[in-house]
Amino acid sequence: MIRALCALTLFSSLPAAASAQTATLAGTWLNEDKDGMVEIADCGQLRGQPKTGLLCGQVVWIRDAVDRTTGRPPVDAKNVDPKLRGRPILGLPVLLDMRPSAANGRWDGRIYNIDDGKTYTGKLTALPDGRLRVEGCVMLVCQGETWTRQAPPATPAARSPASAQERAR
Repeated sequence: MIRALCALTLFSSLPAAASAQTATLAGTWLNEDKDGMVEIADCGQLRGQPKTGLLCGQVVWIRDAVDRTTGRPPVDAKNVDPKLRGRPILGLPVLLDMRPSAANGRWDGRIYNIDDGKTYTGKLTALPDGRLRVEGCVMLVCQGETWTRQAPPATPAARSPASAQERAR
């Protein structure tokens, strides 16, 4: 009986804890190279749907807003799926369906890497100094960078014209 009561108490506090963590990570983050910003919010909110309790992130600013070779906004040219290579970088989903982890302050999900066009298992970890550790993993090897909270760009990126199904990839 006591175990059941403890378990019930633990599980009933999870949505509140997840909601508090969502609020902590929600916002705009500047990547380590200072060449891109990602908006993190509830996945449903970013997709114009009801809240899901999951976190997603999309590119809202890039330093090089024009591709030097084409003279046009950069696209997802390195995507492993040739059908997705024309998607604009601005508005591109890069943090996908991050779920609260058992580890305090951590979210687990998938991360899309624009640099190689691949999606990896990933994790977000809120650091004590207010920054965010973002890591992508292959097997047991993880690499990542530390992001800094940033004010949103003056002119937010237009939402990607890609379909919801393409954005979820």
